[in-house]
Amino acid sequence: MLSRVADGLFWISRYIERAENLARIADVYLQAELDRAAGRKVDWSAILQASGASESFATCGLPVNASTVTSFLTISEENPNSIFACLNRARENARMIRDQITTEMWEELNRAWLELSGSAGKSLRRKGPSEYYRELRRASHLFRGTTASTLPQGDARDFLDLGMYLERADATSRILEAQSLQKDQGDVEERWAALLRSCSARETYRAHHHVPLEATGVLGYLIHDVKFPRSLHYGLVRVGEIASRLAKPEDQVEVEALVLAIRARLTKAPVAEGTGQALAGFLDVWQAELHRLADWMTERIIGGKLELPEVSAWHSQQEQQQQVAERC
Repeated sequence: MLSRVADGLFWISRYIERAENLARIADVYLQAELDRAAGRKVDWSAILQASGASESFATCGLPVNASTVTSFLTISEENPNSIFACLNRARENARMIRDQITTEMWEELNRAWLELSGSAGKSLRRKGPSEYYRELRRASHLFRGTTASTLPQGDARDFLDLGMYLERADATSRILEAQSLQKDQGDVEERWAALLRSCSARETYRAHHHVPLEATGVLGYLIHDVKFPRSLHYGLVRVGEIASRLAKPEDQVEVEALVLAIRARLTKAPVAEGTGQALAGFLDVWQAELHRLADWMTERIIGGKLELPEVSAWHSQQEQQQQVAERC
């Protein structure tokens, strides 16, 4: 497979997963602020910090509150990792390698972009942010299901899955960090229930843990569980399996060692503390190691980068094609 195609597939998956998880964070904390008793507020600066958006938000000069932060995470042009930006980049990557994905995958991704961006997306947001975020999660799941149903097993599926599990591990760690940095923790049960909801884990956790919600159990589940598909451990296991298949024979030992080292560090996570700078600091370091692993894979396994044209260039190309069609 050409490296530019592999890179395109890898980033389609990462951008879709990133958009979905931004929606998860924004929606859960919007609901938490509405549900909390009078006087208790969500610390939205912690959401920005965990999302890696603090610096870019600071340049906007806006107050930090639910409305400004969710808008920044969703639609702001000043945020290079907003939901809109992620959807647009995923679609443009898919357009560049259109012949490498199935028609159904392209249609699902294009439908999501049309319905969640522009006037259609604005109309949906007017119905309520939660409705918009639910539709975004639904679109992500539909794309994943369509991919699983129409794209054969092989390198293309592996590069898509590699991007998904790398991004999901990073995203889950950021959801944990956002919770750990909340200053007003409020009711213990409420806090951990919100965290489980943000990872779609409340029902599966309750099915196996018949005790009150507490830090060690909930954090242990989201970090260490070997079966839950959004846990950090599960994501790294899948990353290791896929990377071993894709790596060159001379790189297989190295990539397995890199993944095992990051997995081993999870055993040192301060899950008993539950909140505060200790857990946030651990997650920051772990995220940096995960990013280094992603960079290594980009260089040694993918081996190239898909250069996307500017949006204006796309418009110019579309206009030229339309003019040709009209002349014909």
